[in-house]
Amino acid sequence: MEEVVQIALKLQRLENCGELRIVYVENLGAKALVMTNSDKFCIAVDPALSYEQQIKEIWHEAKHIYSHLNKTCSISIAEKEAEEFSEIAVKYPEILVGLSMVDNLVGR
Repeated sequence: MEEVVQIALKLQRLENCGELRIVYVENLGAKALVMTNSDKFCIAVDPALSYEQQIKEIWHEAKHIYSHLNKTCSISIAEKEAEEFSEIAVKYPEILVGLSMVDNLVGR
């Protein structure tokens, strides 16, 4: 659970600095993805996903922000780590409470 808290704190810091936002993109071609430019991050989420799936995908992309972006690593390993992390993180929904980006999710 410690990593979940650390990643949530990173999301909160990025959000408070205006360096992270979530946008909704229909027909994204993926459930979600993260983009970065000059240390600013944007998580794009398919709005057709259920609220629970949106949370899971945000955690998945958050793991990429925290552990994988701008680092040399295997894509398959990064995806496996992000998937495993999101499965654990969704068990602690209270950790994301207070992030305005989560309060504004579609379907909530």
